[in-house]
Amino acid sequence: MNKVQIAQLNSCLNTQLTLDNAVMIWQNHAAFAANVAEFKQVIAEIEKYRNLQISDNGANRIEKQKIRKAMTAKAMIIRNAVMNYASDVDDIMLYKTINICDSKLLYNNQSKSETKAMIIESIARENADKLAPYAITITDIDEYAKLVEKYRKSIPTVRTNIISIKTATEKVGELTKKARKIVNTKLKLGITQFLNNAPDFYNEMKHSFAINDLPTRFTKMDATIIDKESGENLSEVKVTATNSKESLTEYSNPIGEMEFRTFWPTYYNLTFECPGYVTVEMKAVKAERGKKMDFGVIEMVRL
Repeated sequence: MNKVQIAQLNSCLNTQLTLDNAVMIWQNHAAFAANVAEFKQVIAEIEKYRNLQISDNGANRIEKQKIRKAMTAKAMIIRNAVMNYASDVDDIMLYKTINICDSKLLYNNQSKSETKAMIIESIARENADKLAPYAITITDIDEYAKLVEKYRKSIPTVRTNIISIKTATEKVGELTKKARKIVNTKLKLGITQFLNNAPDFYNEMKHSFAINDLPTRFTKMDATIIDKESGENLSEVKVTATNSKESLTEYSNPIGEMEFRTFWPTYYNLTFECPGYVTVEMKAVKAERGKKMDFGVIEMVRL
């Protein structure tokens, strides 16, 4: 998963934790509870695939390396015996062919290491009857062949686990995207019903939706705009952010939320305008790089 996906997943897990801690507040609100159930089902799927990510691949790698070291140690004993025999009978070709260094078995590409190990086994078996004076028997060669086969079988296990982890990681990314969609299309709208009767829960949920820890040159700003008297969320409120060089405009959505996603860090003058309401002004608001400004609830007064 990339940094954005990780940050999104952390946000979803924070949302789940907030919901779990406030069950008594929302459980009797049928529509919202249904959306929560859908969200939590996706999170449960995410947890399942996250557990698959934490596989025993590391343990398999360690075991494979142990087998590889044992194979190499036995290979060097057999190789040295064959080299001594080749030297004694002045067989230069055999000497050169069997002269495979241990690093070729320990640190080479896996398939190449396997090939080199098999070459040593094949040559030793061809010359088995000549190696007794050099303390190598057919039993030694058979034992070595078993180590080579054991190493060969260990390679697919590690590869399979790597593929499994990759698949699980991709699935977590897909499900995180699905969970964020539920947040943005259902939970954000649903929590507005708790703005007045459970404001702490509303604010905690809103905070949990935030995507944090993303490196950026820009900054963000958001707010929820309401009618001060009725508490009704106001849509189509025109929000203007002006600095010394430019003026940026956004409008609040149907549930009164407004967000500037990316704008340069500097000082801004902000205005909130809506027909039939007194304009709200904020002067010299400092926007810092990478720090999201959450103005919470902006209350507008009717004319």
